[in-house]
Amino acid sequence: MKAYGRTSRRRNGFDPNDRHYSVELENEVKRMSPEVLDRLLRDVDDDED
Repeated sequence: MKAYGRTSRRRNGFDPNDRHYSVELENEVKRMSPEVLDRLLRDVDDDED
């Protein structure tokens, strides 16, 4: 039986599944208030009004 594996999508040195993961960043985001996280994700400046 032939072994089955994921085919390589690597082209030009880029693999979409090859991402870095930061536990420190995850913990920091978990401690943020929902309002602050929303502003960061929407890229909203506090100076706008």
